Amino acid sequence: MVVDAPVKDLDPRLATDGPSARLSRMVFQGLTQVDPHGSPSLDLAAQLTEDGDPLIIKAVLRPNARWQDGQPVTARDVAFTYQSVLDPRFATPIGGEFRRRFANVLADPRDPLVVRLYLRRPLATLWSDLVLGIAPAHLLQDRPDRRFGGAPVGSGPWQVVGPASGDMVTLQRVGPAPANRAQRLVFRAIADEGARSLSVLGGGADLAWSGLSPAILRGAAHTGRARLISAPGIAWVYLGLNLRQTPLDHSKVREALARGLDRQNLIDTLLAGLATPADGLFAPGHWARTELPQYRHDPAAAEKLLDQAGLPRRADGWRFALEIKVSTSRLRRSVGRALADQLRQIGVDASVRPFELATFLADVRAGRFQAFLLQLPEPFEPDQLAWMLHSHNAAVRTPDASSTSLYARLPRDGLADPAWDAALDADPQCALWRRRDWRERLEGLVLAPLGLEQGRGLANRTSYADPWLDCWVDLGRETTDRAKRFVLYALAQQRAARDLPVVPLWWEHQAVLAAPHLQVPPLPADGRYSVLGEVEFRRD
Repeated sequence: MVVDAPVKDLDPRLATDGPSARLSRMVFQGLTQVDPHGSPSLDLAAQLTEDGDPLIIKAVLRPNARWQDGQPVTARDVAFTYQSVLDPRFATPIGGEFRRRFANVLADPRDPLVVRLYLRRPLATLWSDLVLGIAPAHLLQDRPDRRFGGAPVGSGPWQVVGPASGDMVTLQRVGPAPANRAQRLVFRAIADEGARSLSVLGGGADLAWSGLSPAILRGAAHTGRARLISAPGIAWVYLGLNLRQTPLDHSKVREALARGLDRQNLIDTLLAGLATPADGLFAPGHWARTELPQYRHDPAAAEKLLDQAGLPRRADGWRFALEIKVSTSRLRRSVGRALADQLRQIGVDASVRPFELATFLADVRAGRFQAFLLQLPEPFEPDQLAWMLHSHNAAVRTPDASSTSLYARLPRDGLADPAWDAALDADPQCALWRRRDWRERLEGLVLAPLGLEQGRGLANRTSYADPWLDCWVDLGRETTDRAKRFVLYALAQQRAARDLPVVPLWWEHQAVLAAPHLQVPPLPADGRYSVLGEVEFRRD
């Protein structure tokens, strides 16, 4: 199979990029797993129950689970994995989120299959959080860096053969392959999408997965030497806006941008119909999805909103300039240029600047942008609303007292604006939450110099802040009743749809280019590679 990017690290504690995470899931198992619609189920764990206290979760492992070297999977492995993630010295990108959730994870000294997870507070995201792949303590705990020195050993249905990172990674099935199925999977990274397509057309590869533009997919399929296979997906594409900068801090401007875009036209022309217009984060079928406002293409309404925002057309015809940053991916550049063309129709002097992926992501994370085009590949857990939009998680934390934008002036690390407290007074639940939030932020200020503060996330690139959304997503993380969680997350989604710190564009379909001799089963909406084990070789 040819893919668009090399594997960086298959260690589940460190596999955070797309190719690494997808392959890591084939090699490693977590205590739980989650389907494309956000519903979790047990995996390595046979039971998950409260242990006399809602903050202590007892996990009982399956007795038949084995590492690929034959050793049993035990509670010690689970404790080792989580303790290494919780240790700031291990320096994993997911460490901060786990430290905010877990106080400790300890193996039961009397039972090798029992481990206890000690929570900081009731955690509704628990089952989703426990998808973290478990690493083998017997191979890693005595290593100074607690990392694999060679090919990683997991407990999943596929094991690594040869190098575990780079442009070519090979997995071998644990046990014999069923009839007409692959025994080995070879993943080869080729940056150029045309070369990936030609690999399949010329017989050098069986499948091309991810990163192929619809035009390439459609053209290759028309040759008759490959088949295009697609299915609705959940990968969410959106336009992020920097609310620290004027005039993007104005809600009417953001709504005007949303109404100035013709999503369906872009899907039909640029994406060959391989996407579904999005109104929010969660695709149809997700348990937390709610009905949201539809910002349909309406250039006249967009121009009126910009007039109301104090941005009339100048003598040169423009209202303000907007730079959209994109990666150098051919598809993202094409989409960016098309977005800019549509925005120019409403008087926005929009331009596109492509950057190599590392530079692009560094600029987005540092707040060096006006707007950016990005994809969130797997929006499973509704707590991702907090990850993206909670005021505590702002990537840029330094307040700018000279700015005219409230979002730039708002302090992020200290105690929040007292006006927020007044806004929440009418709701007893959020008022109580706010007092607790004040206390925790004050504790954080005291503990930070000692290196003991739990830290905050940095994924709120837009610098959005809203006290109600903060309250709802925090309560949603702690409310274990799914019906109550749905109500809280529905409110948060509606607030985000009203304020539009990000403009939803579409959910991209999963699409692969397959050689004619392959029979590919239905593609999973999240693009997981597990389906590859079910691909059949046709003998006709």
